[in-house]
Amino acid sequence: MKDGKGSVIKEKWESVSESHWVGYGCTLFKDDTIFKERMEIISMDSGWYYVAHPGFALHPTYFKIEGIEDTGFVAKNPKHDFPNCIEYTWKKDSLLITIQGNPNFEQEEIQYFKLNRTSY
Repeated sequence: MKDGKGSVIKEKWESVSESHWVGYGCTLFKDDTIFKERMEIISMDSGWYYVAHPGFALHPTYFKIEGIEDTGFVAKNPKHDFPNCIEYTWKKDSLLITIQGNPNFEQEEIQYFKLNRTSY
């Protein structure tokens, strides 16, 4: 995805097993990586989780997947400030990602991302 300000956002997912997916995301600006993150979707005893490992964080953040359908899922962690809700929706040639929460536990913010499918 190009954000119109010179940044490019990329995300790639791979299946490790039936109960484990690994994803990598990054934001590039003028050929420099300004943000990177590893993500996982894993099955645990208490259900399915979206796990975010931002490049700057010491520990991952777990979001419980509360709604899952053929076209996507919704994952939530009400104790996390931003995001505390992540929604993935798959379309034919794109991925729509909505993140929302309260940065610094203040006014709610919602961000939308549309990533188009490409081949590597």
